[in-house]
Amino acid sequence: AQGDFEALQKRGRRIARIHLGGDPVKGLNDFCGIFEEAIKT
Repeated sequence: AQGDFEALQKRGRRIARIHLGGDPVKGLNDFCGIFEEAIKT
């Protein structure tokens, strides 16, 4: 993952890091809900 990050960064690509917390399933569900709300507007 770090190598991918560095390669994308070198090429000027945008990168988003998402920390899901201790419970990745809950974290991903929370993130999806927030993302869906954000793209509605």
